[in-house]
Amino acid sequence: MTLDLAIVSERYGKRGIARLVLHELGHVVDFALVPDSLMEILDSGIPAGLGCDQGVFGACADVQERFAETFAKWALDDIGVSLNIGYKVPPPRLPLEAWGAPLARLAEQVTPG
Repeated sequence: MTLDLAIVSERYGKRGIARLVLHELGHVVDFALVPDSLMEILDSGIPAGLGCDQGVFGACADVQERFAETFAKWALDDIGVSLNIGYKVPPPRLPLEAWGAPLARLAEQVTPG
């Protein structure tokens, strides 16, 4: 995977870079740590959004992209207002902290120590 941080920096600044990197980390977390049962719960808290751009954005974004987008918002505590980057996934219905609480508990379970 290659992330073009120069273009993202030029267009969206540090906030955009953080969002992109954490979105991609969200895919890793999804693949490596999040069981399907938890994914169903988390995804149920993310509104579908409006429109279906190019079959992949907005209401057409698949579960993995919806999770990665929302994971990045949660990790940054930033719902993305005025940051037009990503899959056009709206913020979760719950406050970010509440939406991500199961992820925080999961992190506690997998973190040695």
